Amino acid sequence: MVLVGIDIGKSKHDYAIVDGSGGVLKTGEFSSTRSGFEKLEKVLSGFEIELIGMEATGHYWRNLCKRGQGLIRGFINIYYNQNMLNNSYKTIL
Repeated sequence: MVLVGIDIGKSKHDYAIVDGSGGVLKTGEFSSTRSGFEKLEKVLSGFEIELIGMEATGHYWRNLCKRGQGLIRGFINIYYNQNMLNNSYKTIL
């Protein structure tokens, strides 16, 4: 199993590709531009990705999501909101 996590930022995004046991296969960053999205697409094409998760706070993730309709089609995608996670942690504690 190969998983991708994407941390969304205003002008750049960071990614980590890990295997099922948490071993890091590759990390990097890409800009929030067409060429940045193409860079990510090229990187991801070298792996058999099963799951992509990305932060969905603010509005900066939307362009990647729109671009990603073709890029990440077929993957199970998880979009999480940090505020929701923080509230879940408070409930557990």
